[in-house]
Amino acid sequence: MTGMMIHPPQQKINLNMNSSTQNKNISRWASWLMLPYLAVAISFPYLSLEWLLPVSFLDRALWLDDIWVHPQAVIAFETRLVFFLVWCLPLATGLYAFWAGGALLLLLRRGIVFDPRVARKLWQLGMGLVLNVGATMVAGAVSPMIRAWHDPEGPLALRFWYTTELGGLLICGLAFLMITAIQRASNQIAKETEGFI
Repeated sequence: MTGMMIHPPQQKINLNMNSSTQNKNISRWASWLMLPYLAVAISFPYLSLEWLLPVSFLDRALWLDDIWVHPQAVIAFETRLVFFLVWCLPLATGLYAFWAGGALLLLLRRGIVFDPRVARKLWQLGMGLVLNVGATMVAGAVSPMIRAWHDPEGPLALRFWYTTELGGLLICGLAFLMITAIQRASNQIAKETEGFI
């Protein structure tokens, strides 16, 4: 009769040790990134409103100092309000992306890597970037129409535009969404094979 030999799960122990070391390295990188990330996240709404508030409400000359605006046009408050609200869309989506990125860094800082919460924050960050690109393009397209609404010749047509910065943000957003799909698939595979390792 042949007996069965039971070996200790040395491979599993080694895998756990390697995973723990990698998680600590990721946690260390997340900690280092927190301070510059917070600086950029705080400056984003400040810089956005530093331009938007004066153009919309505080300085009439800034509104008129534009190739689309007639110098003698009288701009109604409602038109300024619409312009402000339209450009609040990129601001809001950008803040959403920064919030998701900050929450992601906090999870990584705690050593949480292969977790559904990380995948969720990656997805939210990717969607925030994609929505921010879309909102910025929409706001830029309707801005000439809104700014020239009270011109004697009438408002201008929609003007769609595109920059390499927006293209880069769009690629980053789509990349985060792809990483989310990969991580969710790897998490599912890990759960299914957990009992076989």
